[in-house]
Amino acid sequence: MFGKLFGNKGGDAAKSVGPPDLSAVTETGGAFFLPGIDDPETARARIEEARDRLARPLKAAVGPRAYACVDYTHEQDSYRAEVGELDPRLNETVRAILRQDAKYRFLVLTDRHGFAAGLPLIVSDREVTRAVVFRDG
Repeated sequence: MFGKLFGNKGGDAAKSVGPPDLSAVTETGGAFFLPGIDDPETARARIEEARDRLARPLKAAVGPRAYACVDYTHEQDSYRAEVGELDPRLNETVRAILRQDAKYRFLVLTDRHGFAAGLPLIVSDREVTRAVVFRDG
């Protein structure tokens, strides 16, 4: 009982507390795109607006890279968030996937969750099993 409350010294508490190494799970994908926006300059401007708007409430800068998809495990269930596809947890189309390097987490953005309003779905780096970065994003 106390192990669940305070952690086990030989169990989870013994794991590294530093940032996870994402190099083993990150690969390069296709060209950057933003669903619903055909003009590349407009798409990049909209991503910058989202980065700037989210940095303050999330208390850290949002990194410059854009991701095509993230596979992850949350509470023992496996998920895939992919730009242009319905997110299985939010049931909305994923508009963008960004990352906060200082907080070690990915941000899954839909129209109502982080892209145009609200806050994004947050996925810890430690939950990620595969991340695909846009080659030019």
